[in-house]
Amino acid sequence: MTAGPARRRVGPVIVAATALMTAGCGWGRDIGTGSKTDVGGRTEVVTDPASDPVHDADPVPVVVDRVVDGDSVELIVAGVDVELRLEGYNAPELYAENGDGAETQTCDGLAARAAVDAAVEAASTIELVAGGSDRFGRTLGDLLLDGESVVDRLIGEGYGLATGDDERRRALMVDAASAGLGVWGNGCGEPVSEDLTIGVIQVDAPGDDRYNLVEESVEVVNIGSEPIELAGWVLRDDTTGHRFPLPGTLAAGEWLTVITGAAPPGVARADTVYLGESFPVWSNDWETVILVDPKGVFADWRFVADGRVLLE
Repeated sequence: MTAGPARRRVGPVIVAATALMTAGCGWGRDIGTGSKTDVGGRTEVVTDPASDPVHDADPVPVVVDRVVDGDSVELIVAGVDVELRLEGYNAPELYAENGDGAETQTCDGLAARAAVDAAVEAASTIELVAGGSDRFGRTLGDLLLDGESVVDRLIGEGYGLATGDDERRRALMVDAASAGLGVWGNGCGEPVSEDLTIGVIQVDAPGDDRYNLVEESVEVVNIGSEPIELAGWVLRDDTTGHRFPLPGTLAAGEWLTVITGAAPPGVARADTVYLGESFPVWSNDWETVILVDPKGVFADWRFVADGRVLLE
């Protein structure tokens, strides 16, 4: 995947790593502070080194048997088959579901898998650093290729999303987006429409977010002169569990407000979508909000650090 200019219509992301790590740095508008209870889509880690010899604090030499996709690799560790899920990183999905229920491979997903393949092929030494398992029984961890983290490399080259609480990796992601690398650029083509953008974000509802889900919201805006059919468009975060299809058609100059909670009794508005979630979706301390087009292309995005949207 070749690099291209970042597609955001509101200005480039130019936050340096040091600014991101200190957060609250004055970028963009203040939208409040707070925290969110992590729910679906977050990796559930179960660590039991005594019952699983693969999990070791020290790097272990391994052989890569097969690269499954951009964040999953099949390994052989001391003669044992191990499925590794790279931790702290989400690659684009390798397959996208079509309207007829069939699936096709995605450009960004193929590019991420190819990047892992190329990195592994070029490495002289490959080591596993593992520390737990996810709810599917896969080993969580990182691969050291000639002593360097493959997760850091993939995030820094724009092949996917930094997840978890690692501020250094968040900074790598923001830098990649600023440079228009990988999923943040035009290597897989322009979005279906550049007129559909993210508008006002309210990740921190007044009071305790858990009890005020109807004031946690993200706006999607049609800044163009023609209506846009929203079928296939998705609003998502950096996890695999928070993906919200957008319904209907958005008229020129109009906006759709996507609210986390359920609609109050008797309330129904054409310009509002209620997700009906039971817990907050958007994190207040750090969040990545992404608008994805029907082809899987990242059309627009926002980074939020300590309640502030990181903008120029």
